[in-house]
Amino acid sequence: MSRRMLVTLGIAAVLMACLPTTATPTPSPPPISPTATISTGGITPTPTVCVPDAAYVADVTIPDGTMMDPGTSFVKTWRVRVEEDCGGPFMAELIFDGGTDMGGPPSVPVTMPAEGNEVDVSVQLAAPQEPGTYRSYWRFRTQEGLVFGPR
Repeated sequence: MSRRMLVTLGIAAVLMACLPTTATPTPSPPPISPTATISTGGITPTPTVCVPDAAYVADVTIPDGTMMDPGTSFVKTWRVRVEEDCGGPFMAELIFDGGTDMGGPPSVPVTMPAEGNEVDVSVQLAAPQEPGTYRSYWRFRTQEGLVFGPR
């Protein structure tokens, strides 16, 4: 090969290297539309249970700490305010919840008013035969068996 041919081939190679290259386009993936699928996964939601509530307002009769002769019968009356009625007035009962059994009934039916209203609740009791300090605790129970209110 002649020197001239070599120079021409060299220049041609350099010029070819300077030419812009044509890129082969890469195919882009088709657009994906987001879809929402709700799956319960076989889980059954547990219904929430509303538990009523009541707050102590006052002793209407026989304030706590009252001294009584042994064996004296009395009616204890509390005033309570309904804090949660779970949808309106409802039937409940006042039940003995501990402390000293003072001969009261096991339960007293009570019509609980709508939320925000007050009700007086009474129970017939008797002071124990032995002198001393005694406490008797009472709470409310719904017809479904849910116990609520102050103790």
